[in-house]
Amino acid sequence: RLIVVTGKAFPGLALVHELAHALADQIFDLGRLLNSSRKNDDLLMAVSAMVEGEAQALSTSYVHSPKGAGMLDEDTIVPAGSSTAAPVEPMRVPPMLQHSFTFPYTQGMVWAEVVRKRGQTAMDGFFREPPDSTEQIMHPEKSAEPRDRPSTIHEDLLGLPEGALRDAGYEPVKRNVLGEFGIRELFGGSTDSRAGLAAAGWDGDLFSVLRGRGGRTAMIWITAWDSAADADEFLDRATKWLAGRHQDEKGYRIGRCGPDGRLVHLIEGFEPDLTDRIEAALAPAIAGKVTMR
Repeated sequence: RLIVVTGKAFPGLALVHELAHALADQIFDLGRLLNSSRKNDDLLMAVSAMVEGEAQALSTSYVHSPKGAGMLDEDTIVPAGSSTAAPVEPMRVPPMLQHSFTFPYTQGMVWAEVVRKRGQTAMDGFFREPPDSTEQIMHPEKSAEPRDRPSTIHEDLLGLPEGALRDAGYEPVKRNVLGEFGIRELFGGSTDSRAGLAAAGWDGDLFSVLRGRGGRTAMIWITAWDSAADADEFLDRATKWLAGRHQDEKGYRIGRCGPDGRLVHLIEGFEPDLTDRIEAALAPAIAGKVTMR
């Protein structure tokens, strides 16, 4: 069911966009694609960018074709008797959340335009095997074969030393992947070039947010990078980010782990002795629980 609301700008453009979704859904089952990605926020954002970006690119292409001529000149029709009251002040939405809403449309369209140059077969191939990360959406060349696929970080790393977190009263609240887009937004967003540098070279991550007794919040975050230099840039920016959240260095621990200096871990919010135990347990476990790409 499709409803076009009177009084909204560019109804024809919106119609083409939504019909593009309908056609893609008939062929590829978009609900299945999105639902299969919901346990990984970064992957879900990438799949959403593929879906919305393809529809954006197609509708934009259509309005510039002879059949779509005039769509960009469509007037917004205000129904008779509509309210002339002063507009309501928009909600104050954090920039990171705003950009999460717009990323699939804006960056997704940029990605889709690159893919469409390879032909419709290339786009169809992505609907059969969607992009693996926002990194591939932000850098379309990384979605081309051979894809730059993320490293695999086993969830068991976030529960070490085994039983210690539970015994100390900590229970996991959320385990997920932040990804290049999420890291860039966390450190300042697209308008901060340093945030972009810190997030570039991402090769995988996995975090766990935990809640302890009395509502205490803590975090364990393992990140993987393409090179030691990329890890250095992230380590520098993440250290400043953590320092800004704590008056002293007792509230967090950040450092390298794993082979070639390409892994960086962040531990935040635990008691100092438990932080020591977590960090000590990570080092010997990395080799068997991280598959670097």
